Amino acid sequence: MKIFLDFDDVIFNTKNFKSDFFQLFKNAGVSEKEFQKTYYKKIREGIKKYDLENQLRLLFTESPQKLEKTKKQIEDFLTDLSGYVFEDFYWFVNKVGEEDLSILSFGDEKMQRIKIENSDVSRLAGDYEIVQESKGEYLERKYSDIQAIMVDDRPDQLESADQRLNNWQLIRMNRNEGRYADLPDNGRFKTVKDFYELETLLPID
Repeated sequence: MKIFLDFDDVIFNTKNFKSDFFQLFKNAGVSEKEFQKTYYKKIREGIKKYDLENQLRLLFTESPQKLEKTKKQIEDFLTDLSGYVFEDFYWFVNKVGEEDLSILSFGDEKMQRIKIENSDVSRLAGDYEIVQESKGEYLERKYSDIQAIMVDDRPDQLESADQRLNNWQLIRMNRNEGRYADLPDNGRFKTVKDFYELETLLPID
């Protein structure tokens, strides 16, 4: 059975990544308040995503030297992101095999692609897709004729799938390290803490 895995906070320790990423801006004199204020770009009502070029433009418009120096440091930083992958993901891939795994990520396509490929996760999963709509809308459009498993840390993405897909198994991975661990889901979805717990919920062939 096909398994769609979210990337951020499920496979990838985004909280640690974002903290280390901020240090590059801090070194250039950017405060945490300024960093957070410019981190997300509003796309439409209720939808926002990270846009690196937009953030750099907002923060360094009047400092071209700082801009070029920070861009070079960011480029170097993003070269190898394998250290942010949760260890249990490797175990899970070895356990279930990569052929049925798909990464389904929401966010800025350029940054998400860098994170997925430079963390080497793209090599360990069958394929990956980066979407700009809700995951429920995307999956309904492309996979409504199959039964599958969707794993995500965000209740809103699971709810969008629940409204549109029949007979899918929807599972929330709510890691202690996750940024959305405190978001309520009213007990609507089965919840696991890691890939070890997820494996126990998979159907036995």
